[in-house]
Amino acid sequence: MFTQCLGGESMRDGVRIVGINPGPIMSDRHRRGAERVAEQELGSKERWPELYKRFPIGRPGRVDEVANVVVFLASDLASYISGEIIRIDAGLKVRDPVY
Repeated sequence: MFTQCLGGESMRDGVRIVGINPGPIMSDRHRRGAERVAEQELGSKERWPELYKRFPIGRPGRVDEVANVVVFLASDLASYISGEIIRIDAGLKVRDPVY
């Protein structure tokens, strides 16, 4: 709500306010965590990709997928966007809970 309210008012001053809400994004830290969970739940850390079978596209997001949205939002192509939060999760939020 803060982003929405601020984004609506800030345009008067030529400032756009946007937010990004990423879902699980594969980073080195995220992979280490997935390996720990896989070892505990599946018996082998090498089986970590199996943890993502229920994800909408069978994998977590990539860093570049988030970066591309950031670049877009920072560009003039998004000049009419303010007060919005962009969810980057391949539709994970609207599926069965997986985490």
